[in-house]
Amino acid sequence: GSVTNHAGMKRSLFDAQSRLQYRVYPLPEAMLTYVWDFGELCREDQLVYFRSMLQAVLPDSVLEEVASMIVETHTVIGELTDLPVSLRDVARLRKLFIFFKEWRKRRFELGDEQYANKNFSFPQVLLPGNGRNGREIRYYPKKQLLENEDISCLLLAFKMAYINRLHTEELRKKVLKRAFNGTRYSAPILECIMKVEQMDMLQRMDRRAPQFHNLADNSALLENVHSIVVCLLNRIPIFLIGKPGNSKTVSMALVNNSLRGHDSRDPLLKQYDGITVFSFQGSIESTSEGVKQVFERAQAYKDSGRANGILPVVVLDEVGLAEMSRHNPLKVLHSTLEPSHGKELEIGVVGISNWALDSAKMNRALHISRPDPTEKDLIDTATTIANSFDTTQLDEFHKNHSSIRRSTTNTKTGKLLEGLARAYFDYSQTVPTEPFFGLRDFYNACKLICRKKSSTLGEFVGAIRRNFSGTTGNRNGTISSDDRYIFFQSLITHVSGHYDADDMQYEFMEAPDNFVMKSIEENKSDTHGRHLLIGTLGDAALNILRLEQGAEIIRGSQFDADLNGNDYVYATLSKIILCMEQGGILVLIDLDPVYGSLYDMLNQSYTTIRGKKNCTVALGAMSNPLCVVHDNFRCVVLMDRDVMQTYVSPFLNRFEKQILLYKNVMDANQNRVLSQAEQWLRAISDGKSHLAIPCYNDNLIPGLLYHQPLEHVRLEYLQERLIDLMRLEFAIVCKNDTVNRHYFGDVANGIIHTKHSHLQGVVEHLGWTFDLENSTNVFSASVAQLVNN
Repeated sequence: GSVTNHAGMKRSLFDAQSRLQYRVYPLPEAMLTYVWDFGELCREDQLVYFRSMLQAVLPDSVLEEVASMIVETHTVIGELTDLPVSLRDVARLRKLFIFFKEWRKRRFELGDEQYANKNFSFPQVLLPGNGRNGREIRYYPKKQLLENEDISCLLLAFKMAYINRLHTEELRKKVLKRAFNGTRYSAPILECIMKVEQMDMLQRMDRRAPQFHNLADNSALLENVHSIVVCLLNRIPIFLIGKPGNSKTVSMALVNNSLRGHDSRDPLLKQYDGITVFSFQGSIESTSEGVKQVFERAQAYKDSGRANGILPVVVLDEVGLAEMSRHNPLKVLHSTLEPSHGKELEIGVVGISNWALDSAKMNRALHISRPDPTEKDLIDTATTIANSFDTTQLDEFHKNHSSIRRSTTNTKTGKLLEGLARAYFDYSQTVPTEPFFGLRDFYNACKLICRKKSSTLGEFVGAIRRNFSGTTGNRNGTISSDDRYIFFQSLITHVSGHYDADDMQYEFMEAPDNFVMKSIEENKSDTHGRHLLIGTLGDAALNILRLEQGAEIIRGSQFDADLNGNDYVYATLSKIILCMEQGGILVLIDLDPVYGSLYDMLNQSYTTIRGKKNCTVALGAMSNPLCVVHDNFRCVVLMDRDVMQTYVSPFLNRFEKQILLYKNVMDANQNRVLSQAEQWLRAISDGKSHLAIPCYNDNLIPGLLYHQPLEHVRLEYLQERLIDLMRLEFAIVCKNDTVNRHYFGDVANGIIHTKHSHLQGVVEHLGWTFDLENSTNVFSASVAQLVNN
């Protein structure tokens, strides 16, 4: 069937199979005779299977109830989604149940302060709608956790095996309601137990590395980190599915930094294997041989004898991009994730994608589909980011003290961040298609506001414009439907109590675009800034930026042989890798074939080895080298502004985005002359400037002005340059037309009446190309003949 599961981003329809739930080819007609439909297990048969699989681990008192609950879960997931459910899920639930019993037993035996120390303050879990009049209540789950270990472990395993795959909160609630109907279990208890387990797991992570200092402890990070650790310790493959900004990559980096076996910082994690990562960077050039090779390397490490106490882990980053490859590289995952002859998978596997893969692959792994954040999630994330800045210098105890961590919400910065969170939520619910601005834009705006030493209107506007710019106002052809102005209007509403409303209206909605260069300069000097994506026309941005000496510019080829071959891509990536190691500014132009290979670098979630930052680059189909990134390296991508508006969101969300044209750097006098020249051209062309000047765009006249000395910034000089660019027949018609004659005056006489002995002289004078013999334009040929005479 066709895909209806929209976990993460909507899957790109890059070929005919993209619409299918399973990527398959039609069977030859001759084989249809040998096709049988085996149907599916009826409810009674499912109960028999489930009881048989679970009776060895579950007590008899709950076996029948749990088997019926799982049958109902399979039924409701099949009714509400196209997600596959099978006996694989029951097997995973059984393995997870056994693990959680052992994990919690070891934790208690350690005398962990979170479960044994009476002075420990248990995290309070807020459950909306369970108090009187639908108000939220505070739930203390300590009693529930220690009362019945079997039930607690069962609920944890059930949520991981079945509920976390559902991509909306509404869907999760519906499935839980049906599954728990008539049982002793309830969704509030499940949520409380899981929340405390997730918080406990996150507190065990080693966050001493700089990239983890200001990390927001939001629900996405909690769920991702907990799920990755549990799946790796059980050798269960896991796919993390979610839109950009859902903490997928940083969660894996945090786990990699924390699971060090005997060298782990946490005493409980010391009892489990450490991990070593074998990375594969997916791209549209990936092949099945490349995917197979990284698994073989991990298995070889496991078999070498050097892996005592170390679990090799294959991380398939941007695995969704690999699925778009024409080589269909992910077909090898079927046999790799599910070894034949009843063998168990001996290595860990983590896949990271912005959209769901086909069902045949997803069903062979446990997968987490992150729902879009709620308004409360965004507010909590913004508050956590602010608190992480406030408590940077405090010790571990104070960082975790609840009264301190809630203090920022009462400050002006806290209120501004709350307004920003509400505005972003409103924006994400308003735009009709995929939003131009993503969660990374929101997170980085929050961090930039917190880094500012003052909260003046100018500082606040600057932080917002750096992270929420880059649109042209062309979503529906009107400025009112532009993503930027939709967001700005909502933001003005939600922070109106902190600044003058008229001032905000001017700064966000009416002020000229002269902020662009200021935002770009701030980005270049900000050591914490993201890489920069600039939309422009032609070489306008290159001419304006005047990059300092030593900046490397790599411009993409437009030849088919280069675009369709591998040698050109490899050579270009090799240059980029060298620039990353040397540092400085790297400018990339028209390099679409290689952008997908650079996602890890653009993430800026670097792996630090011996004090040096490293990232993975997909260098062709087989190689994924770990490349050094210099501390002062900065990447700037230049792109056509219209192409930028519809480019893929995972790429856009990694950048600060700006539109840079000549008009953004003009002074008042230049703007005045520009307005006069545009009005003059519209008048003589009846509003159809592109008919008068074939190469016309809205950057043409500003470009002519920008390249002229200040003494030539006058209307007459600009008119001469525009007439030079006009089509010859249009210039002559305008000169002789009684209506338009006064617009030309004498300025065209020197051009039109210049004596030439042949047409070639006219062409050389005006810079035009006229094919008189082959011309199909009778009027053009007539004009050329007239000039010759």
